[in-house]
Amino acid sequence: MSDPPTPREAIRELMADDDYWEEHRERPRGALTDVDRRFLWGVLEYEHKQTTTKRKATIRERLENGLKDLTYLTFLEERDDEKLFDAMDEAELRSSLSTLIRWLYLHLDGDLEWFEQTVAQAISNAENDRRDDDITYYAGGEVDAGIDVDITVRKGFNVERVERQLRTGEGHTLTPTEIGVLVREGRLEEGDLHLLDSATANRIDEETGNREIVGGVGDQSPAFDSPPVVDPDTGEIVDESGSDDGTED
Repeated sequence: MSDPPTPREAIRELMADDDYWEEHRERPRGALTDVDRRFLWGVLEYEHKQTTTKRKATIRERLENGLKDLTYLTFLEERDDEKLFDAMDEAELRSSLSTLIRWLYLHLDGDLEWFEQTVAQAISNAENDRRDDDITYYAGGEVDAGIDVDITVRKGFNVERVERQLRTGEGHTLTPTEIGVLVREGRLEEGDLHLLDSATANRIDEETGNREIVGGVGDQSPAFDSPPVVDPDTGEIVDESGSDDGTED
C-alpha cells in the first residue's frame, strides 16, 4: 500500500487542472520573471536536468538579491511609500508579508528568539524614524527599552473547526498547512475551491508544492480548541486526542 499524499502533494493534485494561473498571474516582473513563476507554479517543466538546475540557481540568486534590496526601502520618500501601499489591498499585502515571515520561520528552524529580536529591532527603528532620531538600519543596533516582543507558538489543528471556517465564509483565512490537512482528510474537494478564492487567492510556496491557495490571510493563527496534533510538514495526525525553453532573463 502506498503512503497517503502529503499536504503538498494533495494540493498539487487538487489544483492540477486549475486555470487560475492564466487568468490572474500575469503582471510585470519583480524579483522573479514570468518564466521563474511558471516554473515554480508547475506549469513549466524542463526535459533536461541541467536546465532545471540552472533555473533553480537563477531563482535563488534573484531572491537573494531581492531580499538584499529591501534595505533600499528605507530611502523611499513618504509619498512613494503611500503609493506603494495604496496599490496593494490589505489582503494582498498581508498575504505577501505572511509568506515572507513564514518562509523565514521555516528555514530558520523556528528560532523564536531571533524573530522576537528582529521584530523588536524593526519596531525600534520605525519609532526612531517617526521621532526623526538617528535611524539604526541594521539588526545589531540598540532597541528601545520600551519595546518588548513575545511570540508564542502552539502546534496542532482542530480539523472540525478549520472546516467550519471554510464553510462559513472564512476560507480565505486558512493557512497552507490547514488547507493541506483538509485535502488529506477528504474535507476539501475541487468543487470547494471557490470557498478559498479571492482576487489575491494563489501565491507561490515551497512547502505546498508551489500551490498555496490563500487569499486575504486575515488572522494567520491556526484554529485551536483541544485539537488533534498534526505534523505540519506531512499533515499526518500524530495524536488523535488532542514548452517554453526558459530563455527569458
